Amino acid sequence: MQKRKLGKTGFEISPIGLGAWAMGGGGWAFGWGPQDDWRLTKNPEFQEPRLSRNLRLVEQLRAIGARHGRSPGEVAIAWTLRRPEVTGAIVGARRPSQVEGSIGAAEFRLSNEEIKEVERALAP
Repeated sequence: MQKRKLGKTGFEISPIGLGAWAMGGGGWAFGWGPQDDWRLTKNPEFQEPRLSRNLRLVEQLRAIGARHGRSPGEVAIAWTLRRPEVTGAIVGARRPSQVEGSIGAAEFRLSNEEIKEVERALAP
């Protein structure tokens, strides 16, 4: 994740928000995405070594979510909101079902071990 400091406030920009779900869901990870997509050439999150790390993260979030009947996005939101330095999350959605999942994620609590699983997947 990239951090951009705005005064005393930190603002996180997540690679997930830039399309890593599509990447992990089969698109770019398996060569199905458009090869002229700007992310492939301009965004370091879609280039090695970050690409492999982000794919591992997506798979870990997917595995945790499967244990609870939650989407990888819901797990990512729940993890973000559990962090002590985070006071809120701005989550985009294209469909009503995504809004419902985001609301559910705010109430979803990961175990301490699941938090560690996510953090291990984030490690370089």
